[in-house]
Amino acid sequence: METQELELRQDSAMVLRAQVLHQRKLLKASQIEYKETKELLSSLQQTLDFELARLKDLESGRGALLGSEGAIKIYEFWIDLPGYSGPIKDAKAKLTQHGSLQQVSDVSSKQKSGLGGGIVGGVLLGPVGAAAGVLATRKNEVKTQIREIDTRQLEFEVAGPGYAWSFVAEIKLEENLRKLRDAINARGSRNESVTEFLRQQGEIVKKIRNQAANVNSALKEKESMVSQKTLAYEEVWLEYSSARLPLLAELKFKWQCTSTPLRVFAILLGPILLAIWAGLAIYSSTLTDPALLTYSLLFGAVHSVALAGGFIYYLFRCRL
Repeated sequence: METQELELRQDSAMVLRAQVLHQRKLLKASQIEYKETKELLSSLQQTLDFELARLKDLESGRGALLGSEGAIKIYEFWIDLPGYSGPIKDAKAKLTQHGSLQQVSDVSSKQKSGLGGGIVGGVLLGPVGAAAGVLATRKNEVKTQIREIDTRQLEFEVAGPGYAWSFVAEIKLEENLRKLRDAINARGSRNESVTEFLRQQGEIVKKIRNQAANVNSALKEKESMVSQKTLAYEEVWLEYSSARLPLLAELKFKWQCTSTPLRVFAILLGPILLAIWAGLAIYSSTLTDPALLTYSLLFGAVHSVALAGGFIYYLFRCRL
C-alpha cells in the first residue's frame, strides 16, 4: 500500500473516529435521559397507587382507618361499634379509670426459743447459766415483704346520636384507648363532608394520571431515540472499523511520520533501556550483592509496565 493511499485512509479513519466519539456521546446522553424518564414514571406510578388507595377509602364513605381496639374501629368519617356502624359526626368518647394501685406489706416472724442454749448453760453453770443461755440464744426474726395490688380498670364509653356503647379494659390498654378517645372526639366534632374530600381526591388522581400518561409518552420517545442513536453509532462504528488501518500498519505509518529525534528518543527510552535493565539484571545475578539485582529487576518491571501501559493507552485513545 503506497504512502499516499495510507495517508488518505488514515485521514478518513480520523474523521470517522471523531464521528464515532460524537455518536457515542449522543447515545450515552439519550440513555441517561431514558433512564431518568423511566425512574420518573416509576415514581409517579407509586404516587398514583397511593392516591388510588386513598380514593378507594373515600369512595367507601369511611376514609382512612385511624385506630382500632377489639370490636371498635375508628375511621375519618365512620365508626364501627357493636350495634352501630355509621358516620362518626357528633360522636363523643370518654375514658374513665376505676380502682387503684396499692402497696401492701406482709410481715412474718420466726422465733427461736433458745432451749438449746439454756441446756448447755445449765450443765455448765447451773440454773443461772441455764437462764443466761436461754436469753443469749433466743432470737426473733421479722421479715417484711411489699407487694402491689392493682385493681385498676378502664371504662371506655362512646355515645352519639341514637347509640351508646361502653366496655371495660385492662390498664395496659390505656395508651391505645386514649388515642382512640382523642380521635373520636376530634373527628366527631368536625363538620367535614366526605363528598368534598372525594371530589378533591378525584381531581388529584386525574392530575397524576395525566402526568403519568405524558411521561409514558415521553418514555416511548426516549426509547425510540435510544434505538436511533444506537443504530447511528453502530453504522459509523462499522465505517470506522472498515476504514482504519490494521494495527501494525498504523503503527508503521505513524513511525514513518515521526521525526528523527523522536524516533531516537523512543528507541533509547524503549527497547534499548529495557535491554540495559535486562543485561544489568543478568550481570548482577552473578555477584554476591543482591541489592543490584533487586534494583535491576524492580526498575525493569516498572519500565515494562510503563511501556505496556503506554501501548494500552494508545489503543484506547487512538483506536477504540
